[in-house]
Amino acid sequence: MEAWGNLMRQIMANGVDRPDRTGVGTRALFGCSMALDVSKTFPAVTTKRLAFRPCMGELAAFLKGADNLADFHAEGCHIWDANAAAPYWAPKIPGDVGRIYGVQWRRWTQVDLNSGLVGLPLDQLSALVSGLIRDPFGRRHLVTAWNPAELPFMCLPPCHVMFQACVYGDAIKHLDLIVTMRSVDVFLGLPFDIASYAVLQALLCKEVGHRPGKLHFHFGDAHIYRNHFQAVDLVLQRAPRQAPVLHLAPEAGLFNFKAEMATLLDYQPHPAVPVPMNV
Repeated sequence: MEAWGNLMRQIMANGVDRPDRTGVGTRALFGCSMALDVSKTFPAVTTKRLAFRPCMGELAAFLKGADNLADFHAEGCHIWDANAAAPYWAPKIPGDVGRIYGVQWRRWTQVDLNSGLVGLPLDQLSALVSGLIRDPFGRRHLVTAWNPAELPFMCLPPCHVMFQACVYGDAIKHLDLIVTMRSVDVFLGLPFDIASYAVLQALLCKEVGHRPGKLHFHFGDAHIYRNHFQAVDLVLQRAPRQAPVLHLAPEAGLFNFKAEMATLLDYQPHPAVPVPMNV
């Protein structure tokens, strides 16, 4: 996936060195974008191995509205362990990660403005599917994870804050997805985000009967941590390999998805490049 490598080259060549909350330091660009054609191949990085199964476990937990490490562990995902144990996060319930992505997608808190009473939670994901079926060419097909009132109740505020769908075509309709990210760890996190949203897009298309088209990303702060510089240099020296193809199990759906329902065919990447996760 050359777009990922090109973004890292831009950041390393033209980025600004900045301090950050982790104390590690970053080199960053603000206001980048990326467009990927996912109509035929899957956008998995090939200059290092993508840990696809944990990535799918995270997505499965999000789609279920998970708010506890146990839900992620049940899907074979330990990505959130470090954030749940961060010194700034003190959960009252063991393993609690707070009202992160999936909670906002599936159980957004609704408050009656007249009475101030909390009503039934809003399932944004179900509303998105209903809207795409009812009015496919509408311009309001979006889901947001950025809930300002509940940011203090999350072990990590959302990095990918919103995604929006667009349908086009006549007899054969395609669905594009735009993902808006306020902040992204380009070396470690972005390959996960790309793969996760590519599968989400495929599941959404399957749900409403359309075909995947383009997957777009808009970035606020796109950064590379200083302790990832050496790893970036390594992968940029490697030649990209052929992109794999996504296979979804026949029973896979947006609302019953499990990690094992998604596999990559003909995925032959370069070896993995481990780097520390900065919390």
